[in-house]
Amino acid sequence: MRSLAEFAMRRRATALLVAVLSTGTSLFFWVGAAVVALVTLRKGAQEGLILLLWSLLPAGAVLYLLAEVLPIANLIAAFVLALVLRSTVSLALTLIVAPVTGLLLGAALLTVASPYLDFLVQVMQELVAQWSQGLPADPSGAATIIAPGRELISGGLVVMHTLCVSVSILLARWWQSVLYNPGGFAKEFHSLRLSYRPAAALLLSAGYCLTLGEQYSLWATALSVPLIMSGLGLLHFMFNRAHNTRRWIWLLYISLVLIDPVKWVICLLAVIDSFIDVRRRVNRTAA
Repeated sequence: MRSLAEFAMRRRATALLVAVLSTGTSLFFWVGAAVVALVTLRKGAQEGLILLLWSLLPAGAVLYLLAEVLPIANLIAAFVLALVLRSTVSLALTLIVAPVTGLLLGAALLTVASPYLDFLVQVMQELVAQWSQGLPADPSGAATIIAPGRELISGGLVVMHTLCVSVSILLARWWQSVLYNPGGFAKEFHSLRLSYRPAAALLLSAGYCLTLGEQYSLWATALSVPLIMSGLGLLHFMFNRAHNTRRWIWLLYISLVLIDPVKWVICLLAVIDSFIDVRRRVNRTAA
């Protein structure tokens, strides 16, 4: 990944090549968004905007041909987050903006882009119907598979967007560190901590979404992404102090992927840290 960043930062043409080729795919669009964010962080808003405008062309083509909204949404959001990070130099504040862009995407899907969302609902209903034909009949006559509705599909897009744009901005920041400030990203990520007000607001908002029913559960996950990132930063800090990081980090991420409640434990840890500042207490104890 470092060699890719070095190639992209040689000149505008190489950055444009990487960004355009990446954003023109359904799998690697987040890499193109990270390149746009990196150029914005390093060279400023004007240079990043030029790259963004050119990259919107392949992302728009993916939207038109494949009905994939994430590439174009992730591209624009990554540019916005890079502007926030460049102006505030606060990774915590930048990550808080990520679910905001996700919620804006969800609101747009439910309102102005309602026909697009209805199309996705229809596609999912057809897929579920085809899949159900191959399953044994239910003796009770009840439906065994229910196609997801508008809220659940939009929530899935919201959480995927929030995760992807968070990964894109973190990747851009890591690239910036390895190219121009070696070791800087590790220190920044280890010190990642939300203040108590936004941390509590995110947790309460996520909890409120969970009370609205299963169809809004993914919206709650999107709101928890900054807390998860903050909690992961704290755990990386603790593992680093233990001088035995690799095995524990692998176990942490495997558990996060396979065991759903783990993410809420990490969120709770991030909220606790926002109130008591665990790192300061650990450093003071070690001293």
